[in-house]
Amino acid sequence: MAREEAKGMKSRPIRAISVGVPNVGKSTVLNRLVNRRAAQVGNRPGVTKGQQWLKSSDKLELLDTPGILWPKFQSQEIANKLALTGAIKENAYSSDDIALYALGKFRETMPAGLMTRYRLTEADLSYQMLTYY
Repeated sequence: MAREEAKGMKSRPIRAISVGVPNVGKSTVLNRLVNRRAAQVGNRPGVTKGQQWLKSSDKLELLDTPGILWPKFQSQEIANKLALTGAIKENAYSSDDIALYALGKFRETMPAGLMTRYRLTEADLSYQMLTYY
């Protein structure tokens, strides 16, 4: 680039692309890099509808892209985790099923915290009781 500028030629900007699953903050990061709200953001998947070039400077251009997912998930576990992170639109899954999945994960990983926060007993944490709530 310096060699081109020394010859009086205008150098082309560096171009970079942001790629990832939906609703992880790609547009937010790019907005920070360009120091303005150039890309629309939201706390739900599907806000970025198409590709959009954002100009950071004469030397850097960034391509914001919609989130991408696999056409079919390898397992229900993967689909559940993506639903919990908000990467999948709400009309694609049952909120009740995902809530039970999340409670099951909390029960496995932090039962004491769950019992303390919601004033539950160990009996309350049984699957039958969780489905009752």
